[in-house]
Amino acid sequence: MSSFADSLGAIASHDPAARLRGAVELLCRETGLDVAQVNAIDPGSGAHVELTNVGHEQSVADYYRSHRFTARCMGFRTQRRVPDELLCWDDIPGFPDSHTARAVLRPSGFNNGMSALVTSGAGVVVGVCNVNSVADRIAPGTKEVFARLRPTLAALVQDAVRHRNLGLSPRETEIVRLLATGMSNREIGEALFVSARTVSTHVEHVLAKLGVSSRVQAAALAVRSGLVEP
Repeated sequence: MSSFADSLGAIASHDPAARLRGAVELLCRETGLDVAQVNAIDPGSGAHVELTNVGHEQSVADYYRSHRFTARCMGFRTQRRVPDELLCWDDIPGFPDSHTARAVLRPSGFNNGMSALVTSGAGVVVGVCNVNSVADRIAPGTKEVFARLRPTLAALVQDAVRHRNLGLSPRETEIVRLLATGMSNREIGEALFVSARTVSTHVEHVLAKLGVSSRVQAAALAVRSGLVEP
């Protein structure tokens, strides 16, 4: 697990969505799972919003976001009732004969899988990781890996959602984080190996996107949104 954690920490990207995708790709390689999709769950509407998809056909990815799966699938309803547990097909009586398995997943070549709920430190379900395998059984140790990675996946999901909600580019996000530490344009430019003039242009774009008029207001909004630690 330590080597997995080291590999996860080595994923280098300023884009939260890219970091999440890198983590999911690594998860698939380490566990032998064939495909994975991570959806955020909107706290207001309950809608499932795709953040990354590694290998799922579009029809399957769309199904996982549909009302038929999120509200009517007996397997997912069962998983929602026990959010702290990790249930594969074998753990849910009748699931192998359900519509989801027979009409959606098996025709795509899958014979087992999980829809692992991603919970925040406060115990709030923030997303779901839909994983599948062509094998008849989930590989030993897969559930343990998921359990240990839940806090990391939750942080990555929440970071990606905040990034989407603010509408900032990866570079603008990076600049906001540095700006919030009190760094000047010159200091930010030195840290990012760009000119102070380029930083100034980015800051102008950030203020416009966030609808604020000062660096202090931008930093405060970034803290309130969770993009920057207070």
